[in-house]
Amino acid sequence: MSFPARLELDFLPHFHEPDAPGEWRLGARLELGPDTFTVTVSGPLTRSPAPPHPPGRVEALWRHDVVEVFLLGDDDRYLELELGPHGHYWLLALHGCRNIVGEPAPLHHAWRQDAGRWEASIMLPATALPPGLRALNVTCILGTGRFHGSFVPLPGERPDFHQLARFHFPG
Repeated sequence: MSFPARLELDFLPHFHEPDAPGEWRLGARLELGPDTFTVTVSGPLTRSPAPPHPPGRVEALWRHDVVEVFLLGDDDRYLELELGPHGHYWLLALHGCRNIVGEPAPLHHAWRQDAGRWEASIMLPATALPPGLRALNVTCILGTGRFHGSFVPLPGERPDFHQLARFHFPG
């Protein structure tokens, strides 16, 4: 199956921690155009503090509330797009598990908060996508309890979002 031009997910994450809130829904929308692709995510606002930086690029955004979209291509090349509720992002190109080879620059970034939820979107050039795009996962780290959730269930004693062999398309 090839990656669709538009993909929307609205789901309750599979949380690693059994005491995670059961009502926290995530959303993810991916739109592929001829020259660009846009990723939009949404999640619940929690009481976790924002990063102590102005909105924009922040390394190790996973230390704060974040929704991450992983896009896997051929030869274990993948993107990790981290988006937070306060206008922060960190975008990574990887080749092999956790082996960072670059940071794509966004063409556009926007976010908003409303009624207990947040939404963030990022647009990148289509050339930033890994060749042979074939699978994905959407993950999150949320709340003061640091709850780790994902679209694709991930086994293990500790949360590990980089289980590339488990990524897949919905369905």
